[in-house]
Amino acid sequence: MGRVRPSDVPRLMDSRILTLFFVLTVAVELGKTSGLFDHPAGLLFSGALLSQFVSNVPAALLLEPAAATPHGFQGLLYGVTAGACGSPLGSIANLIGAQIYVREGGRPGYFWRPFCAVSGVLLLLLVLFAVALLTFVKN
Repeated sequence: MGRVRPSDVPRLMDSRILTLFFVLTVAVELGKTSGLFDHPAGLLFSGALLSQFVSNVPAALLLEPAAATPHGFQGLLYGVTAGACGSPLGSIANLIGAQIYVREGGRPGYFWRPFCAVSGVLLLLLVLFAVALLTFVKN
């Protein structure tokens, strides 16, 4: 590709991803000011939900500034860990596994239907378990 000139940068940027992360950053700030993140469960649910759209690692990085206490950070970690399940975007490993499956001759429909069903149930169970841990296990 060679050297990138400053005039090439706007053409090379993916404006959709830039817009998505701008909106998410604003949403996180709104969540902080609204009190959503005052309780670890708010961070748990936010982390699990956000992970369904941007993967669990970026979700953790976006929400990390909102986790002001160790207990809040614990809720966030539980949420993004559970959030790895649910949608194909929950974890990059989901997409890599699907790519390998298709590359080896599998049909995408035979992968995604059961994957989404099983993963959705796991997401629900993990979130419920994480809420129980936050509620009943005290540090």
